[in-house]
Order: sequence, then structure tokens, then C-alpha cells
Amino acid sequence: MKKIIWLGLVAITCFIVSCSKKRAGKPRILVFSKTAGFVHASIPTGIAAIQKLGIENGFDVDTTKNADFFTEDSLKKYAAVIFLSTTGDVLNN
Repeated sequence: MKKIIWLGLVAITCFIVSCSKKRAGKPRILVFSKTAGFVHASIPTGIAAIQKLGIENGFDVDTTKNADFFTEDSLKKYAAVIFLSTTGDVLNN
């Protein structure tokens, strides 16, 4: 299971690095981990792993469980959004 998680994180890192739209400063990603049901015990470990990848590869990582954060103004500063082990209907209109 750890191997699958690391492969996924490497793929995400490659995607972020290859983004063609340039933003000022370091790339920034958002990790969204809200759950509406089962809470995966691996969420804190996954967040820590993504933050470590950010440090090692020069991108910033923000985290949230707040679905209200998903607005055009809030999201435009991110190169990517990672839905980390979300469960149920976690986004609103």
C-alpha cells in the first residue's frame, strides 16, 4: 500500500512540475481531505508525505477540510488540488 501511495505522490509531483502555466513564485498545491463518513487513518501520513515532497521539490502545500474554500478566487493561486482520501459528498454547490 505504501508503494502505491508513493507512486501516486511521485505522479502528482511530476504533474505539478510540468504545469505549463507559470505563476509568480513557487508552485502551490492544495490538499483537500474532508470526509463525510469513514475517516481514513492514513490522511495525516499522506499530508505529511506531500508536504515533504513539497520541501524536497520546491512547491508549497496548503491543506483544508473546508469545502467553502473552493471558489474561483481561492483556487486560482494553485497549480493543482489533491483530493486526499475524501469520502462521501464533501463538496457543496
